[in-house]
Amino acid sequence: MQTTRIHSEISPSSLNCMRLCSCFRGGLSSDAADTGERIHEYFASLIKGESLPVDADPDEVEQAEWAVNTLNNFMGQADRHVEEQLYLIDDDTFEEIMWGYADVFGMTPRATGDVMILADLKTGDPRDCTAQMAAYARMLCQKYDCQRVEVHILYSRYKKDETYTLNLGDTEVIFDIIKNASREDRQPSFCEYCGWCSLQSTCPQTQAIVTAVAKAEDYDITGLVDWSIDNATPEK
Repeated sequence: MQTTRIHSEISPSSLNCMRLCSCFRGGLSSDAADTGERIHEYFASLIKGESLPVDADPDEVEQAEWAVNTLNNFMGQADRHVEEQLYLIDDDTFEEIMWGYADVFGMTPRATGDVMILADLKTGDPRDCTAQMAAYARMLCQKYDCQRVEVHILYSRYKKDETYTLNLGDTEVIFDIIKNASREDRQPSFCEYCGWCSLQSTCPQTQAIVTAVAKAEDYDITGLVDWSIDNATPEK
């Protein structure tokens, strides 16, 4: 009998946000997110030697090409796993803690020995992504029985390769984030990711700020249902 796999609701990418607000939950879409998804698709296609759409935006293609060329500088073509699904499994219960798709990873030969490399494409502004990278690094260490991962974050808009190494011990931080997000007494915190949160219209922190601004500017928000930060004009 075929069964449907039930995945964890927490993803590696959401950990960056949950580190600042344990109540954060993703799910919102935006033009920037759609652009990023297209560039990721072009990036993966170029790595695999596939052709791109004839109507692809030149700037988006240029960003994808820069990322591939940069990738070629530190990772051999034969070593790459592209857009492959990874899981983090509890060592005791064997239950799934988290899952996600890593952009590119692979064990790469070096003069000092083989190194596990993780490359992640970012199409937006540079942010602190260490929690997300720690989650993927933990998954790779678990799957391939390695102790450290060389991380490359490719900021395509800025042509920047942010590189650092995560040891297995560095990845323990993700469990504290997950634990805080599971607490029944957790409280929301206003942060830079509020505009990405699917709970923003019911969040007491967002409501308090909206109410305060409305009162100061003499706006009537009686009966207002949707005060989504993404959907609102600056005046609203």
